[in-house]
Amino acid sequence: MKNTKDKEGWHTKLGTYIAIIALIITVWQIIPNKVKHLNGEWIMITEISDSKFSSYKGMTVQWKMFVCENGNVIKGTGEKIKINNVFLDAKDRTTLEFEGSIKDDKIAINYTEFGKLRKTSGIIIANLGHDQFSGTFSQSAADTTGKVEAKKITN
Repeated sequence: MKNTKDKEGWHTKLGTYIAIIALIITVWQIIPNKVKHLNGEWIMITEISDSKFSSYKGMTVQWKMFVCENGNVIKGTGEKIKINNVFLDAKDRTTLEFEGSIKDDKIAINYTEFGKLRKTSGIIIANLGHDQFSGTFSQSAADTTGKVEAKKITN
């Protein structure tokens, strides 16, 4: 009789272990992967909707950006390459540096653009998708605001 109870106890323990392992596997598959894989080259387009300079309104600016992700922090550099879909000569291009944070599917980026005459600072608040983000930006140059969209082009 002792052997039967030992076997029943062993089967109960085995069943409990299997249930725990199944639960862990299920939870692991349900919880989304928090790593966004933002590292790589991106194209970002800003469209200016409001500015103190009326000539800026409606303007689109395209940037080539290089992003490095480390946990929930991103950093990188960028270069202005087009205005209103016209490529800029190398002498007319400006650069930017940025740092930001990721929380859930949101991204906040603080940036500094190094213009020909002065530095400009700004912020981007956007929603993250698969290899893309979209949202709004605001910067100190002429109190400019508008929309931003970006797509990842390489890893």
